[in-house]
Amino acid sequence: MDWDRIKAKDLLALFSSFKPKDGVVLSVTIYPSEFGKERMKAEETQGPLELTNLPDDPEADTEDQRIYREKVRDYQFKRLRYYYAVVECDSVETAAKIYEECDGFEYESSCSMVDLRYCDTFSGLKATAEKLVKKKLEGKDKLTPWEEFLEKKKEKKKEKRKEKKEEVAISDDELPADVDLDDPFFAEESKKNKNKVIDHLSVWKSIIFSARFKQVDVQDPRFQAMFTSHLYNLDPSDPAYKKTKATQSILEEKQKRREQQEEHGQKGALKRQKTAEKPNKNSKEMDPSLSMLIKSIKNKTEQFQARKKQRIK
Repeated sequence: MDWDRIKAKDLLALFSSFKPKDGVVLSVTIYPSEFGKERMKAEETQGPLELTNLPDDPEADTEDQRIYREKVRDYQFKRLRYYYAVVECDSVETAAKIYEECDGFEYESSCSMVDLRYCDTFSGLKATAEKLVKKKLEGKDKLTPWEEFLEKKKEKKKEKRKEKKEEVAISDDELPADVDLDDPFFAEESKKNKNKVIDHLSVWKSIIFSARFKQVDVQDPRFQAMFTSHLYNLDPSDPAYKKTKATQSILEEKQKRREQQEEHGQKGALKRQKTAEKPNKNSKEMDPSLSMLIKSIKNKTEQFQARKKQRIK
């Protein structure tokens, strides 16, 4: 059986499914075998013997890798013999029925076959198991290398804590004998230091507050590019946009300047229009004699052009 995955409760459920109608499976207990004890004792200090001298490249399909896979397979088969289970039934009939139904049975399509043997009594096994549990609870059992490593680690931590406590005690002992820590002087110094910390924190809070909530000085020359360049346009529809007093003041100032620019442009257009109308007004106020001369020249020019056309015809 694959003892890394199968527990006593799994076997209890299995055998209870094949017991007679009136039969009872009293208990299922898993014990380490003699072979398993020897192997596990060796593995605690040396590790699995089959898994030593691993190849440099486990993925490569080489002769060493094939040998290594065979060793792993052999080790996994040997692990199936590390433990065995003892099933206690209420009667011989119940045990016989379970043996008849389950011996050679494949457990849940896992390629693990149930190999059953009949044993008359297991009082010695029970006593051995109780002795092992009792030793473990009393702490008399020998620690494994891993448990020894953990114990050493705990001891080192305890020593470090003890050293720190001693250092603190030494620093307190270094004070002169006539120094009283309850003296009002120390209380006043402590209060001053506390006030300094509070003042420092209040300064930072005011800076953060002003950055978040205070309006921006829109007349500051350092911010003029925000109102003249399209590179600094704020888009309120952008998901990253956050509506604050600062951003609102920037948008309002930009709108205000745009309106002023449009108003200035309209005034400029009116001024140019008035400038263009001035020549007509001046012509109306022209001297009459000069006006008559201009008309006479125009008439003579028209007559000359008419005669010229007749000659050409």
